[in-house]
Amino acid sequence: AEENILIEGVVTDNGDISLFQINGKDVPLMADGTFSHRVTVAKGNKHYRLYAVDSENNSTKKILKISGITKKKPYREKPQYDSASSRPSLWVLTIGVSKYSNPNLNLKYADHDALSMEKIFKKLRKGIFSEVFTRTLVNEQATRGNILQAMSTHLGKAAPQDVVLIFVAGHGIKHTQTGSYYFLPHNADSRNLLFEGLKWSDFEEAIKIISKNVSKVILILDTCHSGAINIAMRGVRSGEDLGALMKEATGLYVLSASKGGEPSVEGNRFRLPGENKGHGAFTYSILKGLSGEANYDKNSYLTIGELFSFVSVQVPRITRGQQHPYSKIDGTDLPIVKFKK
Repeated sequence: AEENILIEGVVTDNGDISLFQINGKDVPLMADGTFSHRVTVAKGNKHYRLYAVDSENNSTKKILKISGITKKKPYREKPQYDSASSRPSLWVLTIGVSKYSNPNLNLKYADHDALSMEKIFKKLRKGIFSEVFTRTLVNEQATRGNILQAMSTHLGKAAPQDVVLIFVAGHGIKHTQTGSYYFLPHNADSRNLLFEGLKWSDFEEAIKIISKNVSKVILILDTCHSGAINIAMRGVRSGEDLGALMKEATGLYVLSASKGGEPSVEGNRFRLPGENKGHGAFTYSILKGLSGEANYDKNSYLTIGELFSFVSVQVPRITRGQQHPYSKIDGTDLPIVKFKK
């Protein structure tokens, strides 16, 4: 007889952890060092080797002994919701700027990233959300004024039980004097940053206003310097039942493309099957994760925590260590995709 069990824990170090494995298999760590990994064990005793390496190549290992596995009734998901009307809606705002008023700033794939994120959430809405309401601003549409207006008028329609998702792709820049993080809308550059740039405090203020009505906000940033944003966070709690998770989940979920000072890599090689245009490495990894690759435990739904863990491992691999995503979860884990069994 075999049993599927979940190993959870935390890895701590004075520096950064560069590698963590269980029985030779890479296991992703959350930003706070926590991990969650499912294994299948036969009835009886089993030993697992936990191995970690930090950024200075110091290593440590621990042997975990699992014993006394007993047979139990298999877990079955409870009905999620009584009707479609009782399920939450998803309100999506995607922003991508490839073409700037200053052509020296032009990118290749940020607009495609935003359009693809909108498309995949429309496609994956069944099972979790009753409806998906999207608004996308790309290139000339993505001015500072239009972005702030969309946050207010579009996302402001979300009901308390709904989920809000904001995706931003383009140039991020730090002010040379203040060190503040700015996103560059279409008509902004380093010369008019104070007037046309979108400061992090603008996002923060908009999120505060949204959060008065909505308790679940997801912010995804595919820009340079996005990891430099500092947000105070609390711990994470997880659960099993999808319906309960959706109803109980609260918090701010932030995933950014790179740590402070790192580039945000893009390229034509980062293409999904059937596409003829590439993506940023970060967005490419998110799209793959949402399509099912991030569903580590192979159950019927994907959570934000699983997606963040997948992206944190995938991006450094495909960028050859140039880029390391940064993530924080303030609140409980949140299901976002339901798969057919």
